[in-house]
Amino acid sequence: MISTVKKLADLLGISVDYLIGKSNTMNSNVEIPAGFEPLPRMTKIPLIGEIACGTPILAEQNIDDYVNCPVACKATFALQCHGNSMINAEIHDGDIVFIRKQETVENGQIAAVQIDDGDCYDATLKRFYRSDNTVTLMAENPKFPPLSFHNEEINKIHIAGRAVYCLSKIK
Repeated sequence: MISTVKKLADLLGISVDYLIGKSNTMNSNVEIPAGFEPLPRMTKIPLIGEIACGTPILAEQNIDDYVNCPVACKATFALQCHGNSMINAEIHDGDIVFIRKQETVENGQIAAVQIDDGDCYDATLKRFYRSDNTVTLMAENPKFPPLSFHNEEINKIHIAGRAVYCLSKIK
């Protein structure tokens, strides 16, 4: 079997370690030019739907696809962004945002938040702030007003997770 793996690696022009997942370097004979880094180790995570970067939209959590994400991000799932409320955080319409599933976030962190409107959950991506009996979801675009929830309204807010990485297309 080892000779077969070696033959396959030679045929593909890559190292055996790369072929079996022990190295990020495809070919031990190739030097990376100065100023460049090898790609990080990647894993596939589910792209489970869309999230609003603007007015909250209906949260639909179906696996649409699987997308590559750096392992170091420790993301649980990904969402495609719609809207422009987070552009000052460099999150644009059409970007993929990677979310680490967790129920709480620190003030100022960007969170995927579900808002219970009684019939269903709407989902939005915003900076999260909590102070006493108020939760404020802040956009990263001055054209969008904050969303504030007070006292019992806070029970309508459910954090799906914290944004940990964003994948943007060159525009």
